[in-house]
Amino acid sequence: MEQATIARPPLGAQTELPPGSGAPSLLQALRYVRDPLGFLVQLQRRYGDIFTLSFPFFGRLVYVADPALVKTMFTGSPEQFHAGEANATVLGPALGPNSVLTLDDAPHMQQRKLLLPPFHGERVRSYGELIRETTRKQMETWPVGEPFALRPHTQRITLAVIIAVQIAFPLVIRPNLISPVRSTSVVTAAAIDGLSSNQNGTLVQVQAQSPNIPGAWIYSSDVVDKAGSTNLGALPSSCPGPNGGGNGGGPQECFQALAAKHLKQVTVYQPADRYWTFQALEFGIYLTVAILLAWACFWWTRRRLS
Repeated sequence: MEQATIARPPLGAQTELPPGSGAPSLLQALRYVRDPLGFLVQLQRRYGDIFTLSFPFFGRLVYVADPALVKTMFTGSPEQFHAGEANATVLGPALGPNSVLTLDDAPHMQQRKLLLPPFHGERVRSYGELIRETTRKQMETWPVGEPFALRPHTQRITLAVIIAVQIAFPLVIRPNLISPVRSTSVVTAAAIDGLSSNQNGTLVQVQAQSPNIPGAWIYSSDVVDKAGSTNLGALPSSCPGPNGGGNGGGPQECFQALAAKHLKQVTVYQPADRYWTFQALEFGIYLTVAILLAWACFWWTRRRLS
């Protein structure tokens, strides 16, 4: 069998599109919204397996309805079929230029590698039980032996899982996606904002100004002693007593005495340049959850109907 390679047209070149409806784009969009499948089948019967549609904002789109041609496109060389370039015409305004769905070749592979860790076994399995339990509880409410609308029930499952994941993400998962950076700096008297202690003045904690790290996501910023403890022992004699008594001096003398104890400020944070890495990782996790949720719904549906 002979193979032929079709060269990609140069940028800006005019390419003749397949035939399609000449109706205004707004009218085509309304017909598509009213009956998507019926409208597309009608165009396929009239213009063949490859036809063109025109929609407001999206411009002209080419539909391929022949399974053999669709397979050729999905199994063809990525260098020939630039899916990202095509997706960008529609998804670009929403996803931006650096999404894995709008990139091709080396940039696509670079972004795709960022999505691989969330698809590994342990991370995927951690959502399985949540999705199964949510689906099981929802299916217990389904009527038996009578037709019913499935979409409202699957929407409830999706909403329940999303709420659970949204709560778990910021509190448990997101802080552990990437190991944070730890920085240590010497605490000076000028950096101390205040202190707190118990009634006896035997357990002191110091609050200091957070370091200036532009755009950083700061987990914690604690003042510790040489042993790494935030409990700094008893108040220095130059500090006022807990109840305002004692022989101590003013705040500056107190802060200087605390700084003389060689305190350090330990800051745990995520740098600003990791923002898009977090976005990619979280997108991969959400996509995995959506796939698992869809699979669970179809699996339970087939099980109940069999």
